[in-house]
Amino acid sequence: MTAASCPPNIHTTPYGSRISMRLPNVAHEARPWRIRDIAPDFTLEDVWALPVHGGADDFPTLLELMASADPTDTKSLPTRVLWQARDLLGRWFDLGRISAPGRADDLPIPGTTETSLADRLPADLRDTAADVRFHSVPFIPLFRTDDEFAAELSNQTVHGVLHLAWVDQGDGRYQGQMAVYVKPRGPLGNGYMALIKPFRHWIVYPALMRQIERTWNTRGPDPLPPGQRVIGGFPRFGTHLSRPAPAVPTDPVIAIRGAVTLDLPLTTVSTLPRQERVADFHCVAGWSATGLRWAGVSFETVYRTLIEPALPPGTAVTHLVFRGLDGHRSTVVIEDALADEVLIADHLDGRPLDGDHGAPARLVSPNQYGYMSTKHLCRIDVHTSAPKQTYRSLIDQVFARVIRRHPRARVWHEERHPDVPPRPLRPVYRAFIAPVRHLSARRPRR
Repeated sequence: MTAASCPPNIHTTPYGSRISMRLPNVAHEARPWRIRDIAPDFTLEDVWALPVHGGADDFPTLLELMASADPTDTKSLPTRVLWQARDLLGRWFDLGRISAPGRADDLPIPGTTETSLADRLPADLRDTAADVRFHSVPFIPLFRTDDEFAAELSNQTVHGVLHLAWVDQGDGRYQGQMAVYVKPRGPLGNGYMALIKPFRHWIVYPALMRQIERTWNTRGPDPLPPGQRVIGGFPRFGTHLSRPAPAVPTDPVIAIRGAVTLDLPLTTVSTLPRQERVADFHCVAGWSATGLRWAGVSFETVYRTLIEPALPPGTAVTHLVFRGLDGHRSTVVIEDALADEVLIADHLDGRPLDGDHGAPARLVSPNQYGYMSTKHLCRIDVHTSAPKQTYRSLIDQVFARVIRRHPRARVWHEERHPDVPPRPLRPVYRAFIAPVRHLSARRPRR
């Protein structure tokens, strides 16, 4: 085993001690962090020592952890209640949500005409955090360096900045530090910050620290999403079980329908810049095939280059329906479809796709359960609102009502079902693995 393949040597401050993780502001202000030059008109509201330690090269790991963290998934019931209450108030009074990824409100920074601190970034910091994407909170990355990162949030109450730093403790050891800068929006913002201050300090942040510590301690070199188990190989799964895979057309075409009518020959798609990604495949039944090497074209590249320019002006696309030659279809919200890791793949592990795994091309969305990654891709429907579900038969309709699919199916959120909590579903879904795998293995090959 090489050093690179070993998990990082991680140490944490035990929560059994009575040492507070909250720091005085001077602990942040004493260091030459670049955020202070970018946001000098903001108030430094909080500084916290994160319960994570590591080496000089572990800062990217901390950023991955923070970007993927879901505050609503904490074990702290009071924190979950407070977070959900804030989201509810945000919807009622148009204050903006705090547990949904995406673009922050385009409101001016209080006291300025700017809408984003990105306009203040010097040239050497621009586009340095483009690879960071928050999964569950509406922070927009601003910049990153080897030991510093900042992201901003804007809503009807404040314009805020989350600052993360990797602080040198000497002897090659570093510790994470989190700071929060805010600029309230008038009396409403000031009142809001005063109201939530005790809840932040006594409930929300301590629970967040415990969540960060647990996640950091349980990270391995290749962690699996919650509820998943690795299996050997990549089994043949599909909606048609023992039926043969559909025949591959001589000249495969992806038909684009709905808001636009367009036919994309696969030969045209394959001329776009290609990518190769090593990613896991996670089935909603609970098994994961790991280390798969996919090759193809980024779906975002296909959409931006070939589909989007053909749309009528002003078309606001919200959903895409991916259809396969085998009759399977998946409805994907546009934000998920345009994620960096999503491919239209035509190769697996260095070989062209075969009938088992989606020839001639398929969608690959590693951060969603497998039913979103439509095989034998032949058509994409472009919608400006959520499409109505249709069924090919009464059996399909009954099955879909019993085993309902989550509309997002994000594996790291364990979104297996839209209504039922994931944990009780795990044994139910796993019960289907053996019989479905047996039937799929009996499917005749063409």
